[in-house]
Amino acid sequence: MGRVVRAGPFSFVGGCDGHRDLESAGIVADLAGNAKAQCENAYGRLERSLSEAGSSASAVVRLDHVTSSQDWLPVRQAVRERMFGKPAPLASTGVAARMSGINMLTTFAIACADQEMKEVLVPGPRYGMANIAAAVLGGPLVFLSGIRGVLDPRNGQAVAEETPEAFAAQTRVVYGTIEAILADCGLTPNSILGIDSWLRDSARAAEDEAICREVLGPVQYASTRIALPLSARGETEVTVLAAAPGVEKNVYDDHAGPIVTSAAGFQFVGECRGIDGPPAPANLTLIANPRAQLSRALGVLDTVLRNCGSDLSKTVRLELYLRDIYFADAAQAMLRETFGEDGPAVAIIGADLESLVEVKLNAIAI
Repeated sequence: MGRVVRAGPFSFVGGCDGHRDLESAGIVADLAGNAKAQCENAYGRLERSLSEAGSSASAVVRLDHVTSSQDWLPVRQAVRERMFGKPAPLASTGVAARMSGINMLTTFAIACADQEMKEVLVPGPRYGMANIAAAVLGGPLVFLSGIRGVLDPRNGQAVAEETPEAFAAQTRVVYGTIEAILADCGLTPNSILGIDSWLRDSARAAEDEAICREVLGPVQYASTRIALPLSARGETEVTVLAAAPGVEKNVYDDHAGPIVTSAAGFQFVGECRGIDGPPAPANLTLIANPRAQLSRALGVLDTVLRNCGSDLSKTVRLELYLRDIYFADAAQAMLRETFGEDGPAVAIIGADLESLVEVKLNAIAI
């Protein structure tokens, strides 16, 4: 965890945990409940990993966080401000998730190998984000920060919360805001390579997709929709990765697996599940079997990558979502067996997955 993979113009950093000592990486029991110290550890390990790889925190274009709660968000923002500045010149996401033991924060990142390739395209304050950028150019790609819909930044109006209508209302604001930010970048929704949607309720995934297509149009993209506790306010948080102006986007969709998009020499793979729908009799062994489901999800990933001229060995970033976060150690062992010591940068996240699904993953490959 926390290792850096260099591929093309980017460095990918795996998950950096807050409850681990910066020097030894061992779990420190005394860090229980200490948000500031855990943020210092997680960001410190991220910064050190990048420095050892010949990069720096100032080169980060996308910074992702999963946390035990959003209640101590100001603490995290204060530590981030000291390290990255305010507003930080990067796209950022932050969602509450199922965490392991005393861990309060896992952060992972994408950085430009050459800091000169990085440019803030849309300042965050324009869309109500005082601490981060709304959109950042990283060479051939554009990274958008996570968008929530409790307040419409285009007109300052509050949106319904905690009502039956709240999900649809907030989700329309989210995708409308994304469309506006893309337009500010000189882009249309057709440039979208991937959308990650984190939802309070996994049963709303189809509704989220329908509203996305209603607002953004019939765009093909690598899709991941994951239910998480989220915490704080809001029904959903959505982040987007897009091809920069002038960069060609390709789509691979054989209808037998997740959509894969490609641009600038990278393949972006949507969610690969450990099980799909009611299992056939031959697949009953997948039920309540995270090990078997992880093996299947990796097999799906390998198949779709081969279909577009890549393969599993060329994976550079892997997000692994587990119903049982305590399967993480066994999952890491399986990943080492699959990829060897030169595998991708990995982030492991505890999630509220759909019925029967123990494992989901998505990936970036070359």
